[in-house]
Amino acid sequence: MAFSGCLIFHSTLWSRINKCMKKKKDRLSHKQFQMLRIAHKDTYQADKWLHDIGLNANTFPDTNIKLLQAKRQAHAIINHHLDLLTQEQRNTIEHFQRLLHGKKTRKHLKPNAANSVLNIASKINRKIFKQHRQTQATTGTT
Repeated sequence: MAFSGCLIFHSTLWSRINKCMKKKKDRLSHKQFQMLRIAHKDTYQADKWLHDIGLNANTFPDTNIKLLQAKRQAHAIINHHLDLLTQEQRNTIEHFQRLLHGKKTRKHLKPNAANSVLNIASKINRKIFKQHRQTQATTGTT
């Protein structure tokens, strides 16, 4: 037992030494390191922004664009305008979100599955516009 622990320590030590003693051609230059750091930072910010609007960068390759649009709309409605939804509309949106959550179900979804969510989003946007127009009319501003 003690021998295997010693072997692990020994191999860890050599891997660290090898890492420090890379050949000069294998090391990144200062400029390359900065570019890599900026790329990682930009990727992190983009992924965070996508998460904030309800999307996941890892699902882009295997999801239809219409389904992504519907997912974004559903996320915005659930987070900002839940009070304007009927119970049936809310159930439809939540069911759609559950279908998009799993990889297997997302893979088998047709783009037409997004139509119901996009129609609900249009109705909610019309309601929001009417409310906005009514508040403008009552306050007298244009």
